[in-house]
Amino acid sequence: MWTLKAGPSGLLLTLLLCLPVSSRAELDISDSGSPKNHARSGRSSTRFIILHTTEGEKKGALAKLRRSGEAHYLVDRAGHVSRIVDKNRVATHAGRSMWNGTAALDQHSIGIEVVGYHNRPVGKAQLRALRELISQLQSLYDVPDDRVLTHSMVAFGTPNRYHRRAHRGRKRCGMNLSTPEVRAALGLASIPSSDPDVEAGRLVFADPKLAQHLYGARAKSRASSRSRDRRPSVETHEDLIYVLPTGRIASHAELLAAKDGRRLLKRLPKGTRVLRGYENAGRISSRRPPSVICGSRWRDPSTLYRLPGGRLVPGNKVRATSLPKNTVVLIRRSM
Repeated sequence: MWTLKAGPSGLLLTLLLCLPVSSRAELDISDSGSPKNHARSGRSSTRFIILHTTEGEKKGALAKLRRSGEAHYLVDRAGHVSRIVDKNRVATHAGRSMWNGTAALDQHSIGIEVVGYHNRPVGKAQLRALRELISQLQSLYDVPDDRVLTHSMVAFGTPNRYHRRAHRGRKRCGMNLSTPEVRAALGLASIPSSDPDVEAGRLVFADPKLAQHLYGARAKSRASSRSRDRRPSVETHEDLIYVLPTGRIASHAELLAAKDGRRLLKRLPKGTRVLRGYENAGRISSRRPPSVICGSRWRDPSTLYRLPGGRLVPGNKVRATSLPKNTVVLIRRSM
């Protein structure tokens, strides 16, 4: 049995759990259909519900999800639910994914995006709406509690220069929705106690912190024991990005993969900026303003803009209208 933690968040969850069923508000839901909707095929089955966090605010997230048909539903901070792709069709939300030997979960699941971030609390209105939405979908498709999962649980990576085996830990998306307290608030009575694909040897843990968050100390131990699957010379630099004086932006892995890149790493040019924990989010254009690329984080001091002339400017020092086309946006990784 789970024990809810003390404090304001624990009090919120206790109140939610104690609400009588008759006091539930009706689901506040409307259509925001994706133009991809009618081109999508029906799913072969509906065995899972996958929960995601948008890692950005509603305006940018909803535009992206609609444009690409990447989710069935979005739950905003006010508890309003937007329908994006028809619930019986395929939405491309899970990507490279697997659970208990079943891969390509887009073909077997419904995807729900929750406006917010994987490392921040979920709001009261969102918990209420998400609980009701999950309950309705579970009843409709007969999905048990232990198959309501987060993207962080099901995403996996293929072998690469960092990990010699297929591995769990490619995403931390939705990890804040996996705790016993939050799942209890969502009316989910059970939670997976381990990763069935790691237990079966199909995958290994590659993110000890995520493994411990999802499954406790045992998973952390298993993840640590797999550290030899990584290449130490690369692992210590795997989250570095280099902004070269020429304007080129490249990750450590990209430079290692090319002969000229390896030469650069041996002797970085004067004026090279080295960033840890960032990713290149692409260039600004008329169709991709900063608010679409990174949501509300476009004005965050940690968001960096490399102007066409080469200067790096933090988000709190720019105006969206003053940023020229082809400005490169560098944001902190969500993982």
